[in-house]
Amino acid sequence: ANPMIRMNDPDNWKNLYRHCNKKDMYHYMESVILYFETLMSLSLEQRHKLVMYTLHWLENKNKQHDLYLIRVKVIEVDDLGIPWLIMVQSELLYGFKPKEFYPNRQLLLVNEYSNRVEKRFLNGNKPKLRETQLELLILLNKNLNLGSLPDILKIKLSGLKSRFTRLFPKLNSSNQYQAIIMANYLRLLD
Repeated sequence: ANPMIRMNDPDNWKNLYRHCNKKDMYHYMESVILYFETLMSLSLEQRHKLVMYTLHWLENKNKQHDLYLIRVKVIEVDDLGIPWLIMVQSELLYGFKPKEFYPNRQLLLVNEYSNRVEKRFLNGNKPKLRETQLELLILLNKNLNLGSLPDILKIKLSGLKSRFTRLFPKLNSSNQYQAIIMANYLRLLD
């Protein structure tokens, strides 16, 4: 595993900055700014519920790219509602080798007791999935047999393959298993 961003490193931020090239860093900082702008526009009660999921495609030491999912969440705020403790978690998504990277960013209000999404903040980085693609993901998430999907969706097998072909790049995936993993990571099925 590439130890570029280590979960046990107390300074994930410094570690990430050290390994990002300028293009990656611009995208990363754009995410951070969007997160804090949204955070400060929320009521004091909502600030601890804001979670951001961001995908980053970072160059590794072999001059190839690895796909990372980074989750940012406020842990503590002061009496004025200004965050003073932020948690940054990162996870290397093994086996994800997109031909072309599509950055995805999700800003969500998540109820920490029920783990349900209360609100989505829409922005240009959310994958634009058609209703039929979302329906396909929901069915795949139920572990249905692929052979039964054309009957359920009332389409031909060639139509199903076509939907997969258009869906996978939007989720930086190359197969249905990766697409489901990514959809769950980004909370698209909530």
